[in-house]
Amino acid sequence: MKPNSLTLLWPLLLLTAHCDCWRVLIANSLAGGSHQTVSLYLANLLADNGHHVTYVSTNIPKKLHTGVVKLELPTATRNLNHLIASNVAAKVNGEGGTWGDTFEAFRKLTHFCQDFYEEPNVQMLIKSDQQFDLLITFGASDCCGLSLGQHLKINNSALHIPGPFLIPSQIHNLGIPIYASSHNLEGVAFADSTPLRQSMFARAKRLIKGLVADLFNSLLFRYAIDTVAYKHLPGYTGYRNLYGSVKMIFMHYHPHPLVDLPLPVGPGVINLGGTVCVEGYREEDIPIEMREFVDASPGFIVISFGSHVPTVTEKEQELWMKVISNLPYSVVWRLADHSLSLPDNIRTYKWLPQQALLQHPKIKLFISHGGYASKIESFCAGTPILFVPRFAEQFDTAELYTKLGIAEQVLMKPGETTVEEVTTKISKTIEVHSKTVSEISRQLLQTRITDNQVLGYLDMAVSGHGLLPGYQPWWQYFYLDLILVPLVVIVLVRCLIRKFRSSN
Repeated sequence: MKPNSLTLLWPLLLLTAHCDCWRVLIANSLAGGSHQTVSLYLANLLADNGHHVTYVSTNIPKKLHTGVVKLELPTATRNLNHLIASNVAAKVNGEGGTWGDTFEAFRKLTHFCQDFYEEPNVQMLIKSDQQFDLLITFGASDCCGLSLGQHLKINNSALHIPGPFLIPSQIHNLGIPIYASSHNLEGVAFADSTPLRQSMFARAKRLIKGLVADLFNSLLFRYAIDTVAYKHLPGYTGYRNLYGSVKMIFMHYHPHPLVDLPLPVGPGVINLGGTVCVEGYREEDIPIEMREFVDASPGFIVISFGSHVPTVTEKEQELWMKVISNLPYSVVWRLADHSLSLPDNIRTYKWLPQQALLQHPKIKLFISHGGYASKIESFCAGTPILFVPRFAEQFDTAELYTKLGIAEQVLMKPGETTVEEVTTKISKTIEVHSKTVSEISRQLLQTRITDNQVLGYLDMAVSGHGLLPGYQPWWQYFYLDLILVPLVVIVLVRCLIRKFRSSN
């Protein structure tokens, strides 16, 4: 008997009938390195498990799953890359850094959501009637993603924040008690188990800085970003009202005491740092020409200053070339453009398969800016790091790991940093820290979060379960209970003393 079309299609219909697929929107508008690492991981994990993923972002990753719907933002990508690259280069090379430069950078960033909303692909989403089960968006640009999610009536959101102490406004809105004074950013043990101590003055200073940053961010979002969202999104109700849809937070952290700081964040905050930990070297992930170069080396070093610093000035190039020419190792450097002749032991590339190179058996050292993703990838691979911070939190990261005794740092200062200093730091990092970082790698691989655990958390978010505590009243958040109680006690005691004296 000739089978009819229904007979041929019944297996597909059966699968479809029982499919529990989610429709996920990943809005990664301001895509820095760590944001891109996390968004790529989540997008591919969801697509591999049969979920429908729409990925709208600047700087679309090349390794996205083929089933992911990619919505590019060409204008926003160009403006963002130009803004960050020019400001970072100016700061690194001592050509900027004035209050005027800082104000101009923030002014441009406040208009970033406008670039985002005016992109044709985002306009298509705004005007469409598409329905999504889950929104995943990213801190520092969550205003763009969460407001788009509110417009599309997505009630379940997961927010990625790479460093919660860097973004106090978001933490304040989510009610999580991790102001800079409520936990000790330096309160982890040294390699010799000697704990660092913070004075009351240091904690008070951190609290004041946190309050000022919170106020600044609140004003920035309310009077700059909100204005743009009201203009482009009908029914928008304000930045602070967006957080009711956030069910959980992902952080690019790993709760290892020598890798990331132990943060008292409570339930609903999931550490994704270990997800980039890959066990075992895969030679097929490295292009043939690059692989032949590193395989033939006596050992090699990887240099990468992150996605936001594609070029390095000629003066700094000269310094690195002098250092590299004297090294007994080969060097693979992510460098978009160079004008100098290269020593025989160096190759430059516009892009590197960084994770695969860090896993290579002949890797000796990673010279890095200290971004979140790069740091975790290096520790997972057991590769020692020489930090060369470029901007923002990278200076704090480099200083912390130097104090902990598991890395070294070089601060690039035009006219001051010498070849001898850099060469010494390279030798010390390789000789002293390799064993410690190898042990950290073993521990990270044993304690990393699994893909199934991540899917379980996302399932809870899709089901509408709010995992964030939201338990801290505003008077506790601002320590008013701690401040007012002693004052009230002092006033009462003084009143009792006066009453006692007057009665006598």
